[in-house]
Amino acid sequence: MRKGFPHFWKKGNPIFEENSIQGTEKTHHLMRERELDLMQPTAILINTSRGPVVEERALVSALKKGKIAGAGLDVYEREPRLSPGLAKRENVVLLPHIGSAIEDTRNQMALMAARNAVAMLRGKRPPNIVNHCQPRGP
Repeated sequence: MRKGFPHFWKKGNPIFEENSIQGTEKTHHLMRERELDLMQPTAILINTSRGPVVEERALVSALKKGKIAGAGLDVYEREPRLSPGLAKRENVVLLPHIGSAIEDTRNQMALMAARNAVAMLRGKRPPNIVNHCQPRGP
């Protein structure tokens, strides 16, 4: 298990949700065979963060062996492709990356995009910058 990663699934928590983990080298395959083996057989893994956080081959194996009860995925390791056997599992719920598809969230996303566009048009740094480009003047 990687240092600093939560250990709470060992205490019997039935659901482990990953919704705020960023996709980086350090989080690639954060949930792999060893971590899945530590989960309770009643556990349900939910990943709505980044697909590569979960090693899908290990997840399929854990589901087949009954090491965990199920999984819910909104993101995939090699999106849009699924790992072999994942879609055939009855104990898996798969969504087409629509976890944010609720009215309030989409409204907030639109407002954020508009604020970023206005800042750029004014020659200022956008409040939610992803890359570090320099604003261009008119």
